Amino acid sequence: MVAEKLRRTPAQVALRWGLQMGHSALPKSTNEARIKENSDVFGWSIPEDLLAKLSEIEQARLVRGTNFVHDTFGPYRSVEELWDGEI
Repeated sequence: MVAEKLRRTPAQVALRWGLQMGHSALPKSTNEARIKENSDVFGWSIPEDLLAKLSEIEQARLVRGTNFVHDTFGPYRSVEELWDGEI
C-alpha cells in the first residue's frame, strides 16, 4: 500500500524507512537490477502520514537470542536479561 502510493518497491520503502528512522540500512544483492533499485532511496522521502502507517505495523524479533543464553554459563542468564526486558 505505501509502496504503491509512493510508486516505489517494497524494498525501497523499507530501506528509506530505515534511513529516515536514523538506522543503518545494509541491503544485500548480487542482482544488478536490485542493486540499482536499492541505491535509489536518497532523492525522496516518505511523507509523515505514510511514515505513521508504517509505525503501526506490529513488531516482532526474528531472532530471540536463545543461543546466547544459559542459566549457569555465559553473560546472559535469560532472554529477558539479554534484551533488557524489551522482548
